[in-house]
Amino acid sequence: MDFQIYYMFLGILTSNFIGQTHGKVTDEQMANISPSNRPNCKPGATKPNIQVNTTARLHDLRQLFNVENIEAYLIPSEDAHQSEYTSEYDARRQFITGFDGSYGKAVVFRDKAAFWTDGRYFLQAEDQLDCNWILMKQDEVGVPSVEEYVIFVLKSVSNKRYGANTFLVGSRRSWQNKILDMHAAMDSQNVDFMIITGLDETACVIMEENEDCYCLYLVDHERKLTQNPSDSMTKSTLAEHLNTGNTGSCVGRTGLCVENKIYQSNTPVALQKAQKNAVEREGMKNAHIRDAVALITFVAKLEKEVKEGKRWTEVSAAEELKKHRLAQKYNRGLSFPSISSSGSNGAVIHYFPTPATDKQITTNEMYLLDSGGQYL
Repeated sequence: MDFQIYYMFLGILTSNFIGQTHGKVTDEQMANISPSNRPNCKPGATKPNIQVNTTARLHDLRQLFNVENIEAYLIPSEDAHQSEYTSEYDARRQFITGFDGSYGKAVVFRDKAAFWTDGRYFLQAEDQLDCNWILMKQDEVGVPSVEEYVIFVLKSVSNKRYGANTFLVGSRRSWQNKILDMHAAMDSQNVDFMIITGLDETACVIMEENEDCYCLYLVDHERKLTQNPSDSMTKSTLAEHLNTGNTGSCVGRTGLCVENKIYQSNTPVALQKAQKNAVEREGMKNAHIRDAVALITFVAKLEKEVKEGKRWTEVSAAEELKKHRLAQKYNRGLSFPSISSSGSNGAVIHYFPTPATDKQITTNEMYLLDSGGQYL
C-alpha cells in the first residue's frame, strides 16, 4: 500500500520555532527511551493479537525523507477540519501506527518512531502499537513532550528539517436566510470575505446532511491563489475570483481584494448554531425520545436474554444497538462507535470492541456501554 506525503511543510527546527523546553526531562532520560521499555516489547513477552505490523509502512514513509530532505515527519490524529472522528481516507495516524483510538500524535524519525497519547489510551496503545514504536505516556513524569523530544533527537544531526501536512497541524430556516445572517455579521465586522472550514458549521449553513463534506484548500504560501480551476465547471482561477495578482498580492488592484482586510474570530455560524428556535428545540426533544426508545428496547432485550443464558458479546451488542437506532425515524447513524465493554475491557478508556478482543457478556461481570445517535 502506497503512503504519500501531501503538501510538505518544511521548517528549520529550533526551540524558539516550536516551543521552549521546560527542563522536565533530561537528555540522559530521553536518550534511554526506547520501545524495549514497554511491557509488551520485553524479551519473552507475548504480543497481543491486535497489533498491526508497521515495519513496511514505516520503511515506505522513510524512503520519502530523502526526496523531501527531512529528518522527521509529524502525523496528527485530526483531519483538515481538526475533527478527531475522521473518514477512512483521513485516518493517516491510524494507518501508520496501527492505533485506532481518537487521540494521539506520531513522529517518525529515520531510525525510530514515537507515539504520544493521554491517559485514556495508555492500555489500548500498549496493546495495539507494535514494537517499532516508543509509547510516550503524555504528561507522565519522565515523559518528554513532542517538542522536547523532536528537539533532542534532531539537535544531533545537521539537517533539522521536519515535515507535516499543513492542512492538519420540522420547519427549518432556509440556507438563504442563514447566508443573510452571515452577511449581517460580516458587515458588523467590516469584512468582505469569510472562510468556514468546520464541518459542523459548514453543514449548519448549507443544510447539507450527507456524511462527507468537502472544502477548498489553499496549498501553501508559495502557491496560494495561483492554481488552475479544479473542475470543468469552474470558469475562473481563484486569483481572478478574489481579484488578486498571481502572487496573491493586492498591490495595485482596484475593488475588493482578499488581502485588504483580515479579521480572525469565531464565525457567526458558531453562535447561530447555539440559538435554537421553537421548531429546532422541539426537534431536539423528539430526537431524545426516539433515541431513548431505541436504547430502552435494546437494554430490555439484552438483560432478558443474558439472564436466560443466550450468548451475547460486546460486538453483537454494539451491532444490535445500532440496528435499533437505525430503525428510528430521522436517524442518521451513530454519534461515535459504541463503547461496548465487558469485564476487564471496561477499564480500557474509549475501548472499541473488535473480533480479536470480543468478550462474552454475562451476569458475572459488569457491562459498560457508552453510545449515542444522530438525528435530524
